[in-house]
Amino acid sequence: FAGALIITVAMLHQRNLLRRNEELTQRVQDAHEQLDTLHRLELALNQSLDVHRLCEIILTHAQEVLGARAGALWLAPHFELQSAQETEQNPALESSETAPSEPVSPEILHGPLWNCMARRGGRGASFRGVLEACHRALNSRAFSDGDLFGPEIVPGSEEIASVPIFWRNEQIGVLLLMSHRGEMPVEAREILEAITLVAAPSLQNALLYSQAAARADMDGLTGLYNHRAVQERLGQEVARASRAARKGVLEPLSLVLFDLTDFKIFNDTYGHGVGDEVLRATAQCLKQNFRAGDIVARYGGDEFLALMPETDFLGAQALCARIIQA
Repeated sequence: FAGALIITVAMLHQRNLLRRNEELTQRVQDAHEQLDTLHRLELALNQSLDVHRLCEIILTHAQEVLGARAGALWLAPHFELQSAQETEQNPALESSETAPSEPVSPEILHGPLWNCMARRGGRGASFRGVLEACHRALNSRAFSDGDLFGPEIVPGSEEIASVPIFWRNEQIGVLLLMSHRGEMPVEAREILEAITLVAAPSLQNALLYSQAAARADMDGLTGLYNHRAVQERLGQEVARASRAARKGVLEPLSLVLFDLTDFKIFNDTYGHGVGDEVLRATAQCLKQNFRAGDIVARYGGDEFLALMPETDFLGAQALCARIIQA
């Protein structure tokens, strides 16, 4: 009996060791997979400096790791780098195959404060409700603990994971994921936090790059395009009109060059400080009177240039008359 008992204890101990060995092997395998995921994410993030593209990459990897059926990524206000017109010309979000079947209103996608830069999956009204709730929560208060959603807005029995993205103690984004039915494991939360740690520097670098590029294209005094930037845009617009002409399509392009009369005498009389105020007031007048699709620049000291795509001579003449009167 004693021998049988010893053998039984040894077998149980051996079984316990095997079970622990399997658990350790699985944990090592999971750790390798997570490291591989983070490595692939880092390589993908290094391929682009476009904020929208980076957000798509981050969200895609997070969904794949978690097996989430829907997700969205929100960024703080200073990441809204595109104007409303550029956003309309780039309808990638709305035309995505994984976009919700119900359209999300523009004030939800591009609110006055936080902005939804990427979203995937979540067909139907439930995901739309989650987006709207996220919009209201983000634009009403900041959060730092990741507990953005309460049980009252969780659709069905699915779980919502909201993980904040920090850069140097400043919250710059929120990664939102809707998991499959069932509770989200702690390991999933850890890998999501690791993804945000990898993503934050890339997002910040993209923001700095975009800000530097914008400053390089803008005239510091008036806020209009500078000479170099408008020369590039002129080449692009002429090439576009030429391509259309080769296809037999007429796309008119007008260019207006104008200056302020006797501005040197004004500067000499009242001083350059007042002259700068006049240039700023003129630039503001041009911004208000030219159309959104027109490209307005400060071309020289007191010279301004405007490109008007899809505008013929008569249209440009009428617009010039309105500018002179203004």
